[in-house]
Amino acid sequence: MRMVAQSVSLSAIYYPLAIVPEDSGPTETAPHLTIADLLRPDHAGCVVIGAAAAGKSTLLQWVALAAAAAVVGEPEEAAEFLSEPAEALVPLLIDLGRLAHELAPDAMVAAALEARGLGMYLPLVVEACERGTALLLFDGIEPDNAASAYTTIDRFRQRYATCRLLAAQRSDVDGVRLDGLHTYRLLPLDRKQIPLLFARWYGVLVPGAPDIERLQGEIIRHDILRELAASPLAAALCAVAAAAGESLAVVRGSLGRRMAEVPLGRTSRGDRDILLQGAHRLAFAIPADQPVLTSHAMAQRASDSGITDPAGTLQQLLRAGILLAAGRGRLRFASRALHTCLAAGALANLPDFALAEQILRPDEQHHETIILAAAARMTANDDNGWLAGMIRSAEYRPASRGGRRQVPQEILDTWRDLVIAARVLLATPAAEQQRPIEVAAIRTQLLAMIGTPDCPVAQRVQAGRLLGELGDPRFEALLPPLATIDGGSFVLGADLPGYEEEGPAQRIDIPTFQIGIYPVTNREYARFLDDRAGQNMPHYWHDPRLNNPSLPVVGVTWHDANAYCAWLTERLAAAGLLPEGMVVRLPLEAEWEKAAIWGPRVKRKPAYPWGDRWDAARANTAEGRTAEGRSEWMTTPVGCFPAGVGNYGVHDMIGNVWEWTASIYTSYPGATLAVHQPGNYVLRGSSYTSNSGNTRATYRSSHLPAGYWYYHLGFRVVIGRPLTAESQ
Repeated sequence: MRMVAQSVSLSAIYYPLAIVPEDSGPTETAPHLTIADLLRPDHAGCVVIGAAAAGKSTLLQWVALAAAAAVVGEPEEAAEFLSEPAEALVPLLIDLGRLAHELAPDAMVAAALEARGLGMYLPLVVEACERGTALLLFDGIEPDNAASAYTTIDRFRQRYATCRLLAAQRSDVDGVRLDGLHTYRLLPLDRKQIPLLFARWYGVLVPGAPDIERLQGEIIRHDILRELAASPLAAALCAVAAAAGESLAVVRGSLGRRMAEVPLGRTSRGDRDILLQGAHRLAFAIPADQPVLTSHAMAQRASDSGITDPAGTLQQLLRAGILLAAGRGRLRFASRALHTCLAAGALANLPDFALAEQILRPDEQHHETIILAAAARMTANDDNGWLAGMIRSAEYRPASRGGRRQVPQEILDTWRDLVIAARVLLATPAAEQQRPIEVAAIRTQLLAMIGTPDCPVAQRVQAGRLLGELGDPRFEALLPPLATIDGGSFVLGADLPGYEEEGPAQRIDIPTFQIGIYPVTNREYARFLDDRAGQNMPHYWHDPRLNNPSLPVVGVTWHDANAYCAWLTERLAAAGLLPEGMVVRLPLEAEWEKAAIWGPRVKRKPAYPWGDRWDAARANTAEGRTAEGRSEWMTTPVGCFPAGVGNYGVHDMIGNVWEWTASIYTSYPGATLAVHQPGNYVLRGSSYTSNSGNTRATYRSSHLPAGYWYYHLGFRVVIGRPLTAESQ
């Protein structure tokens, strides 16, 4: 359990959300407004519209705090929204969701102050209202009170006509407006803003926390977390959970319930539990592909699921923002992710969970629900052998298509079950410690899945990512997986018109050496960082697209790669794992090329590790990504393209990441144009951004300075004799 701050200042955690005019076009191009824009003196008043838990109340509280600070002569940063430095507006925050709307404005002013324990300030506020120097802030305009709420606001406008006014309204209020008020939208958090708001909260709760970037990446990486965290409430709840030491991968299963508990906090504990149970049941009763239903149809689903007061339950859930009005008498859950989380809670509590899950499993839209529900049951030690049964059903079997175009359905089902079981383990706290046998079995099967060309590439990549998160057994040892490249004669380079820098082809001798079967992974590099305090972290280290443990490390300079090699030399030598006279280093480009496309019995050198014909399906390159719709991928887990391996069994020599070599860029002996560029080093192998024109194994990429880094630059290691200046 971490030490968590006991109280949080609004000024410390407030994050300015994007506000746009209601009638603006696409949100990515709409002009973002400031609070000063909303409170211009020439405005009769403004309404900010936002979804439930979108931060509307926090916005009003922030405005009230800033205005109060200006009034008492303690201006804070937030007070900058005032139109003039000397201007001071006395704030009055009225919650229309709690106060009786039939009260006259004067009586409501008194009631609002008393409700907040500020009754002593009544004379000051009344005077400001009379003089027009009050700032009237109205919160709590919701679907069930909008008409009466706007009637109340109109009475205030008539009573205090010269006061500025700002109101906040739920976005699912249908058809209720007040003439003369300017209307704006409060946008949900986007992919860039979610980590920033999370950091505000987490930085206050755990001052100086070193792992904040990793946690930010986790939120973005998990679909459910990212979708829920578009709501500031969910982003804050994630920070609170992380500060308490909870894993965010596990938290996503309970986050929906936590979000539902906050707005239901006004009800008694017993009523709240009944409403939460109703929300779970209702979510499970409504198919994910039918998210919007009429009120009557949703009430019928509620009744069928055992909810005793369907109409009352729907009304309470609507008021809490768990359900939203969708126009024309229809209702929907606030988000797909919330729907999924609540449905998972109901599924987890079914006495016949195994049977219900088996019925749902063939439909992919239910997989997230199944995963969250199964993880919840295992967390409560109530899986009743479900996971063991899943592992048996998911026992990996190669497809062996025998020329058939399609993989048999039973094999596809096996892969599906394997992925589900792996994801359940990842959503279960301390799975490796509590269920080591199951984790080991899943790791073995995922590794087999990665290594089978018959398995579709999308599933191989998914399996590789899951294996990285579960702990890839290929990289448990300090000594990386190595291939021995026999010494002897080898043809370096190629004679290709237009690519003269790759030639002239010539036969050279290379001593025996060992090379990494895979590029150095994030998991291996993390061991280096943990052991070497002060070592520069690679660029993109916390980018969720690039930081899976089984992905090749990227964003490293030539100097970084050599520092890793020197460290590994020391560690292997100390462990007695390094042959005498050998070191760990970067490969020479001739060594790299031989490992890629030569072999013990090769008489003619092919263009690619697999042969002379380019095949985009055998490597992670730009053409393969486009052909197979892999636009969401960047680098892929190492070893995911087994059909692209050459005679020496070395993976990912084409595509995935460009690899640093130890070779200074120098033209080959006999070249028509002699070039020598000390300080610039050759890259080999192409990357996921490469087209087929530069994927040949003989292609010499841009010769880059040693301090260069990029998101597709990595490296692999060689164990061989130390290099001299002449050999580079």
